[in-house]
Amino acid sequence: MIKTLAVILAFAFFCSTSAATMLHGDEHSHALKSVSCDPSCGFSVKSHDEKEIVSFVQAHSKMHHNKDVSEADVKKMMKEEKEPEKAK
Repeated sequence: MIKTLAVILAFAFFCSTSAATMLHGDEHSHALKSVSCDPSCGFSVKSHDEKEIVSFVQAHSKMHHNKDVSEADVKKMMKEEKEPEKAK
């Protein structure tokens, strides 16, 4: 129950911060990056905001794998995503 609530709250936070970035722009916008957990776990996160990725990965790692991951380790796991082409 608590894990489900934490996941829902994390998702709500992610949606609200992503929506705010899309509506108001982000002068610090970067390339789209992602981090994925082991395929047997299935967790992955994508964002233009590295701090947001670090936060989600650290929370996931602690909650689901009982491991602490440093910001530096998360940044090493980040991969740059190819931006989808916009329709003309």
